[in-house]
Amino acid sequence: MEILAIIPGRGGSKGVPGKNIKMLLGKPLIAWTIEEAKKSKYLTRIMVSTDSQEIADIAKQYGAEVPFLRPVEISGDLATDVEFLLHALDFLKEKENYEPEIILRLPPTSPLRTAAHIDEGIQKLIDTPEADAVRPMTEVPKHPYKFWKISADERFVEPFLDKNFTGMDEPYNMPRQSLPKVYVHSGAMDVMRLKTIRGMKSTSGKKLAYFYMRPEDSVNIDNELDFKLAENILKKRLNINDHSSVPTFTKKEIVNREQKFNFENFIIFEMANNHQGSLEHGLKIINTVADISRRYELKSAVKFQFRHIDTIIHPDHKENSNNKHIPRFLSTRLTEDEYRTLFNQIKSHGLLTIATPFDELSVDMLERLGIEIIKIGSCSAQDWPLLQRVAKTGKPVICSTGGLEIKDIDKVVSFFQHRGVNFALEHCVAIYPTPNEQFHLNQLELMKNRYPHITIGFSTHESPDNLSVIGLAYAKGARIFEKHIGFLTADIKLNAYSANPEQAENWIKALQAAMVICGGTGEREITAAEIADLNSLQRGVFARKSIKTGDPIKDQDVFFALPWQVGQLTSGQFQENLIADKDYNVNQPLNVSLRQDKLTKKDIVYASIHAIKGMLNEAKIPIGYDFSVELSHHYGLERFREFGCTIIEVINREYAKKIIVQLPGQYNPNHYHQKKDETFQVLSGAMTVEVEDRHKMLQPGDVLWIPRGVWHSFGTEQGVIFEEISSTSYGDDSYYANKKIVDTPREQRKTRLINWGRHQFDEFIGVKYL
Repeated sequence: MEILAIIPGRGGSKGVPGKNIKMLLGKPLIAWTIEEAKKSKYLTRIMVSTDSQEIADIAKQYGAEVPFLRPVEISGDLATDVEFLLHALDFLKEKENYEPEIILRLPPTSPLRTAAHIDEGIQKLIDTPEADAVRPMTEVPKHPYKFWKISADERFVEPFLDKNFTGMDEPYNMPRQSLPKVYVHSGAMDVMRLKTIRGMKSTSGKKLAYFYMRPEDSVNIDNELDFKLAENILKKRLNINDHSSVPTFTKKEIVNREQKFNFENFIIFEMANNHQGSLEHGLKIINTVADISRRYELKSAVKFQFRHIDTIIHPDHKENSNNKHIPRFLSTRLTEDEYRTLFNQIKSHGLLTIATPFDELSVDMLERLGIEIIKIGSCSAQDWPLLQRVAKTGKPVICSTGGLEIKDIDKVVSFFQHRGVNFALEHCVAIYPTPNEQFHLNQLELMKNRYPHITIGFSTHESPDNLSVIGLAYAKGARIFEKHIGFLTADIKLNAYSANPEQAENWIKALQAAMVICGGTGEREITAAEIADLNSLQRGVFARKSIKTGDPIKDQDVFFALPWQVGQLTSGQFQENLIADKDYNVNQPLNVSLRQDKLTKKDIVYASIHAIKGMLNEAKIPIGYDFSVELSHHYGLERFREFGCTIIEVINREYAKKIIVQLPGQYNPNHYHQKKDETFQVLSGAMTVEVEDRHKMLQPGDVLWIPRGVWHSFGTEQGVIFEEISSTSYGDDSYYANKKIVDTPREQRKTRLINWGRHQFDEFIGVKYL
């Protein structure tokens, strides 16, 4: 029996902004529902329906499917549950021919609902065949017989329910125990049959069965007070007290085994030894960093350096004043308890903690203190015993690369990748302070190109008044930024590369100005003013002769001239065989609304090939023009942008290699192969592969083997390029679950191009050249 859980999670929330991903005891609110649903012994599929990409990303990281983003028109405050449920069911029916027998609505606003509650509701519906749906019921906190309403003249109050309804005299003055027991829907779930939603357009139906949920399990979060109540109940349930170590990261920076830390636009304020061995001075720096981070809305951390002084310095050299570092290390040492005080202060401000250990015992202390992120200094980047100990912590790592050649950085990358460490690299120049001629910021670009899936940062050691370098570093691709910070006092002097608070604030302003200048990560948004200015210089399309309604318009029927007018076709938009939408006189402008009678095969293929080549170019995957290229369109070329993929056949002998491209939003329906097994490896983008009802999310570098005879489908939201290595590939070896695809002749499901750079069709589709 197919039983589907749908978790609704809108991005907009009035009572508690960002409610569905607001952190609750270290996890986004929606994660509590996903995790309990995954424990159910009955649920066969769990998906989230949301209009928010941010919620979608977090839901996927916790193991839920998010096959679409919910349309805006059914995501507002007035949208009903039936609307989004039907949308999800229609999507699954159309895309996968999938229809569950039982559907659950599991709101993320009920974090105290457990897997046991979910299974009890499902079992109740199974055991009650005459029921249309099941809802959990809980006791009402206030009996409705005791409700009052304001009188029409607004002078008095009167019973909300009169005697005609209650059959009782003054029930509002009677003991609660003497009143009939009434219940309310706990709000934790709806368990429904498919016919209830589809046939009745209802989530309750006519016959509603129930089971009981305790009030303490039925908290439904609508406001901040509800949120606090749920938090307190969970603390008791999980035996967490107010002094327990509960992560307080923002929703985007969850540092645990289920979600990798996102290093993008991460600011590190390096305290190093600028606390000068003074706890009071260190706390002052932390409070200042917190103030700057709050005012400039930074994702930031405060960083320390750890050395186990008793063992890291050879006993014969502890009095060695010739080494400039040893006296400083000795004079600025802090105890573990003092560090704990500093880190608790950092966490109280909602900042992250990061530390650079220089020996294994310091890593031990780092773990005891609960430091979230580890920094590797340039001097330790080839210290393999230390790196081995760091890798075993499972914590995110940032490694500086000062003094390392590319071959050395390659070793570091290989070391962390092979151990599954979530890590980033920092370009660093170990000259203090660094003069402009030594920065070599092109190294950032080199590293970004060489390690495209690793975040690259910049550890700055320039003079604190030098504000030009930080913006250039951002433009070159740096996304982590590290700055030394301290206070100048009568007793404490700052070194030449450490910023005081005012200088640090100016540094942040310069960085954020560079972010604005460089723009977002996607394609530049063209402004209306820019378009209007350019349009004023474009040539418009005018009728050279009289044209009648319905006539196809040829090149010789028009001419191009200035000025272009609003609503008119431009010379660049014109193409032959547009159909006249009305009569046109000589010299009259042609409307922009003109359209071809229908898109030709040529139009669809050209547009698709251009989009595919754009993806390959962006991913820096060079493909020659001499390969056979197949557009696989299971429901016709007209629906290629929804269903299908593009297959570039590199070789097909005893083994085969193909490059497969899916445009954003494409889905390849469920099928299997009898003759070949295949292995996918993602080169760029991301994809979801369903293998016999198990969903796998593949990122660049991920590999998946699919044996012969195994049902599988795949799709992508953002677009994907992946390599398929297989045994010999045969054209008649794909067997689809959907009978409509099976019954469609193969030549209607495939468009093959040879020498695809020149857009030459294979002859079997009846067109030789475009």
